[in-house]
Amino acid sequence: MFVPRISGADIGSPFVLAFIVTAVERFLFVTLQGVSGNIFALLILTPARLLDYAITIFIAAILIRVVISWVVRRITPFTRLVLTFTEPIMRPARRIIPTFGGLDFSPILVLIFLNLVDSFGVRFLETLGYQMLG
Repeated sequence: MFVPRISGADIGSPFVLAFIVTAVERFLFVTLQGVSGNIFALLILTPARLLDYAITIFIAAILIRVVISWVVRRITPFTRLVLTFTEPIMRPARRIIPTFGGLDFSPILVLIFLNLVDSFGVRFLETLGYQMLG
């Protein structure tokens, strides 16, 4: 399986580990509820949960980025990490909404988009997965 590098960082191994841990967590959750473990349902519930985790992490990182832009005046290793992590999702939003009077409104657009994906996409997959379980 090919997983691209992001800013020179290998995300393949952590992604595979996260997938396995989440699959085991979903399996245990379903089994402890007394429902038979339908493998197809788990194949839907696992990516849905991973996507939910990723969206939560991105939302937190974007909120941290916004606070950093208000407070921090110099680049530290932590600020560089947050900027590098959030830039791939912020860049397209900045093309749609340019800065206005020195204010960057692109985080608002990204947060709305992430919440829509979470509310509709992730919840749809979770509902589908749980319906397959019975």
